[in-house]
Amino acid sequence: MRILRNIVAVLAVMCTAFCVDAETVVLKQGLLPSLVKKWSKSHPVALVLQGEVTSIDLASLKYLPESVTDIDMSGLAIKGVTLKNSRYMERSEFYDGEIPPYALFSTHVKNVKLPASVSIIGEAAFAETPLVSIEFPATVSSIEPRAFYLCSSLQSADLSATSVKTIPEQCFYGCSEMKRLFVPTTVTTIEDRAFMKSGVEKLNIPSVSQVGDYAFAEMPSLMEVVIRNGAKLGDGAFFNDGVLGHITGTPSNSAALAMANTGVMTILGGVTGDIIEEGAYANLKADTIVIHPAVKEIKDYAFRNAVNLKSVDVSEMGKNVPVCSPEAFSGVDVSKVSLVMAKDDEEPWRTAPVWKDFKIGADVTGINDITNEAVRIDIACVGDDIKVNSNQPINHIEVFSLAGVLLADAMPGVEEYAIGPFADDIVLVRINAGGIVKFVKMMK
Repeated sequence: MRILRNIVAVLAVMCTAFCVDAETVVLKQGLLPSLVKKWSKSHPVALVLQGEVTSIDLASLKYLPESVTDIDMSGLAIKGVTLKNSRYMERSEFYDGEIPPYALFSTHVKNVKLPASVSIIGEAAFAETPLVSIEFPATVSSIEPRAFYLCSSLQSADLSATSVKTIPEQCFYGCSEMKRLFVPTTVTTIEDRAFMKSGVEKLNIPSVSQVGDYAFAEMPSLMEVVIRNGAKLGDGAFFNDGVLGHITGTPSNSAALAMANTGVMTILGGVTGDIIEEGAYANLKADTIVIHPAVKEIKDYAFRNAVNLKSVDVSEMGKNVPVCSPEAFSGVDVSKVSLVMAKDDEEPWRTAPVWKDFKIGADVTGINDITNEAVRIDIACVGDDIKVNSNQPINHIEVFSLAGVLLADAMPGVEEYAIGPFADDIVLVRINAGGIVKFVKMMK
């Protein structure tokens, strides 16, 4: 027992010598690299860094020991520096307020307080860390690619106080636990794979005009998106977002795989772009789509396996029949899908390849009877109002303009309900009743 007590005592002394819980230091330029070497022996858990450093001094933080999990840099001033006889990451010039590339790459840091005057977060600065929380001061104006790449424990990213204009390539790629995201209105561009494989549940980006390839792809928790009317989507922008059910706003194009394998039930404002690219809406869940009059060509697999389709509305196209690949609707029995148009416009559609195989019908103008086994939904225009009747309680009614703007919504919980009035001559109505969701274009 005495030997055991002696061993415990020795271990306690060693722990006191080598495991410092927290350390506060006031820095001056050039001091930090030597302190990092010291910490590899003292093994602090938390660091409070104050004083002044150069941007390149912070590059030494990537050599921090595994013990360091918390860093408070809120009282730290970062000065720019020009390297005269060396280069770091192919650069010789660094700026005031810049956290340099790879500064904390692959360290074990979980909680970070950034310097109050930080302006630039460098490439991969926090990539592949177990980062849980970080606050972004208003002074942040630029974030570089892969800054938070594979930070799989990061809970949220609130950029709303910053002035960043671009969310760069793979910035939050693989942040699978990041449920909440707040993007400032200064952001106009989101680059390739910026949030791919992240855990964000709701996305509000009304100021963004350019979305990169696969920017929001393979996000298993993404349910709702608010996007700017006219935003341009890159290939696979929302690819494989299986629970994404609703997008408010109308993109300006239909890029390849842009909304393939999503749960989108409604495409407000219509399917748009000069060309509907390959696989753009493959496995679409919607039962009704509206083709925008700008569309001139529909490519292979654009609506592949969109087996819920009941109607394709081409009424706004008149007699301008777009070129359609024989494989555009592969997996869909188009003979059971209504092609909706004005009576006077039917002739060219009846003879056009692919389109002639649809069930040609007249434009919907007033009443829509929707039946699905035991659920019946009747919709009619009554003056400037929309009246809905069902044999099941109406859970939710949403009315949109053709541009995708929400005009009104209600959760009546009754079998008959009127909503309005609406000044628009054409509105888009989404009804949820008895577990059935239907989307109808109404013309007064």
